[in-house]
Amino acid sequence: MAYNITGTTATIGWLPSGTPKPIWPTTIVYRNAAPIAKTSNTYYADLGLSLNTTYAYSVEPVNAAQLQNYACQTTFYVKSNATLILKLDKSDPNAHLTWTDITLNNYNVFRGTSPQVMSQIGGTSGCQFDDPNVLNDSVTYFYTVDDPGW
Repeated sequence: MAYNITGTTATIGWLPSGTPKPIWPTTIVYRNAAPIAKTSNTYYADLGLSLNTTYAYSVEPVNAAQLQNYACQTTFYVKSNATLILKLDKSDPNAHLTWTDITLNNYNVFRGTSPQVMSQIGGTSGCQFDDPNVLNDSVTYFYTVDDPGW
């Protein structure tokens, strides 16, 4: 999952390996098939991206002997875009999401209790979306919006 995407940065997150952490303690992060980082976290903030550019990311667990688990590698795509601004109005029990974007006309809306794990909750062709009654509970939610073409 990608989140905190701006025109020049993107944070990508992933679920940890299903095997115990001591077996796969680190992860190699790839951008456009080239390794860019090695981390023990389940997220990585990639800085210095170019505006309106599509990047291919993948992550790969590495064990203590530096052996890579190629079977776990999956590629996903992120488009850096400085025109998307997400706002939340907390004046009633519904989350009213609005954003500005002059380049796209179709969006998927995602929500989760962690920025690394989100599920699609809907889609819209406009620049607004209502998520009913989510502000009545005491859960902290994270939202993101993306273009289904990416």
